[in-house]
Amino acid sequence: MLICCICVDFFQRLCLSSAALGDLGCARLCGALSRGGAQLSALDLSHNQIGPRGAESVAKLLEWDVQVAEIYVLCKHIYV
Repeated sequence: MLICCICVDFFQRLCLSSAALGDLGCARLCGALSRGGAQLSALDLSHNQIGPRGAESVAKLLEWDVQVAEIYVLCKHIYV
């Protein structure tokens, strides 16, 4: 099991392209980012295995953090 703790208060651009993120990982990441303190302007989640629930987490993040100007979610497959 991979356990990761990210201190998000100093990031401006976060690239997690091809990081094998699924819905749960995406939800946890977005939850951590929405707790405040981050000054994130760009988030790259491209080439991961994010499905509808992960996409919903990203949408909620955008509702809470309007400073995020760029989000990349390009992928070859849509997991539904």
